[in-house]
Amino acid sequence: MKKTIVILLVFLLLLSGLTACGSNQQDPLENEETQNPEQAETMTDTGRYLGQVDNNFIEIKISGVPDEMDPLVFMLSENIKEQFETLDIIPEDNIKIEYYMDENNQYVITNIEKV
Repeated sequence: MKKTIVILLVFLLLLSGLTACGSNQQDPLENEETQNPEQAETMTDTGRYLGQVDNNFIEIKISGVPDEMDPLVFMLSENIKEQFETLDIIPEDNIKIEYYMDENNQYVITNIEKV
């Protein structure tokens, strides 16, 4: 009986030790790139501007994506939001965008221009 208790205790200690080691691993969805826009990976794409959803978001059909796929919704960064109206971009214009993915997995445009 003592041997069974000792084996059980050793097993529990090993199990708790492995669990503690695993808790130090960083969640891949919570990396620093998505937490800080200055450090986030900037991506560049071209596409067709479809329209403005509201004051903060626009829809873009990315070039090379099949037509049956839904367009992507992008958030306008504060800098872009301030100048967006002056860019004279209308639906169906071809555009080039630079963007990153924020901590909420939302695409945020940092630069936009007609092509």
